[in-house]
Amino acid sequence: MAAFSTTLHLVVSRQPQPGPWAWELAGQLLAVGGSLQHEQWQLAMAVARSDAWFLHDRP
Repeated sequence: MAAFSTTLHLVVSRQPQPGPWAWELAGQLLAVGGSLQHEQWQLAMAVARSDAWFLHDRP
């Protein structure tokens, strides 16, 4: 994990399985990354398939 001003970069070794775990994580990421422009279901699909996430919460 790295944090720079309003950005957060996360690298994971184990993605959540598609389904409830990915849905819950997507909701948490949406709460932290207020500038995300995706629906929760889209983000849930993305986090289950990728191992690096970049969040930016613009003021």
